[in-house]
Amino acid sequence: MSLCKRRCARVRGAIPLLIIAACLLTPGCRDARTSWSTVARDPHAALLAALVGVGCLVMPGCHNVATTWSAQTRSPDGQWVAIARTRQWGGPATAYDATTVHLQRLRVSQDPIEILEFSQQYARMNLKMEWLTPTHLEVTYGPSGRPGDHIDLNFQVVKIAGIDVTVRDLSNPNVKAPL
Repeated sequence: MSLCKRRCARVRGAIPLLIIAACLLTPGCRDARTSWSTVARDPHAALLAALVGVGCLVMPGCHNVATTWSAQTRSPDGQWVAIARTRQWGGPATAYDATTVHLQRLRVSQDPIEILEFSQQYARMNLKMEWLTPTHLEVTYGPSGRPGDHIDLNFQVVKIAGIDVTVRDLSNPNVKAPL
């Protein structure tokens, strides 16, 4: 670790992240004789510290996520489970609601595979998963019924690992989503 990084790491107080960021990202700080007082007098370092500070205040909103709904259903042969989960993110300019559907093979050490992703205006949407056969999952979906709710199907897998996945939009029951 360079002398400058050690000096920055030793700083105590309310803004050590700003000091470390300014030291690490300011070219003059690579010089072992540079101290925080020198960096603080540099207008570029001060601007950098301010930007990092604003980022530190705004970015925590990106991690404010909660699961608002979840469901799962097993395939008739017990080999797969379909898992749906609605998550809601919050924060300044980062509010977002999304529902994902994953397939998980049972009795196999494997991560779930995302097969569908929806975005919606509210924390809940209508979604039903039904296994028509051991190799055919049908997902029906639609808005929550609240005024102004709209569902967008953003990502769709139609077949994976021998499993056919079909979707049906409840707001238009006569039309299946394109395959």
